[in-house]
Amino acid sequence: MRAGEPLPVHLAVGVPIYVKSHFVVRPQFDSHEAPNFNQFGSDW
Repeated sequence: MRAGEPLPVHLAVGVPIYVKSHFVVRPQFDSHEAPNFNQFGSDW
């Protein structure tokens, strides 16, 4: 990475939902952005 280039961004959100004492469901959303990655097709 060169000086002055924007950094890649990663955002994630997950919430554990306890259905029973030993059973957990965890819906999750992840988003990644890589600036200047459009040379490979898309920034996302």
